[in-house]
Amino acid sequence: MFQFLDIMHWQFDIGIVEFFNKWGEVGFVETLFKLISYFGTETVYIVLTALTFWLIDKKMAKNAVIPTFFALITGNVFKGFAQRLRPFQQSPDTIVCRDKSILTKDVNGEYIMEEGGYYKASSTSFPSGHSLGSSALYNAYALNIKKRIAWIIASVICFL
Repeated sequence: MFQFLDIMHWQFDIGIVEFFNKWGEVGFVETLFKLISYFGTETVYIVLTALTFWLIDKKMAKNAVIPTFFALITGNVFKGFAQRLRPFQQSPDTIVCRDKSILTKDVNGEYIMEEGGYYKASSTSFPSGHSLGSSALYNAYALNIKKRIAWIIASVICFL
């Protein structure tokens, strides 16, 4: 039963990734996806929280950083349990890894190829650290700001 659900889930995921991977061949779209992805990085979380702390409201920064920290820690713990391959590893013939920073290199600086014909990644794909961190941080800000526009912006960033 669970194996059947896992296979269905992968087929659904792979189809979505293959669709967007084709769009990644267009330079503008690839740049746009990288920009959107950048909003889910730890660098942005730290800078945004620091700016909020020093320039806007210390309590708001604290209320945003605590759930983000715990979301990222929890996500890393669950990654260890899930051990889910990244989409380019699951379907190496149809999905291209465009972000080489997630690939593992050997001592000579060469990317490591696994037996299944895919490159070794530095971490697994599920749960997504970008999604967890973004959801925690941007929704915490929206919760503190209490304005409709803040909820709309947080929802759009998290959805993307």
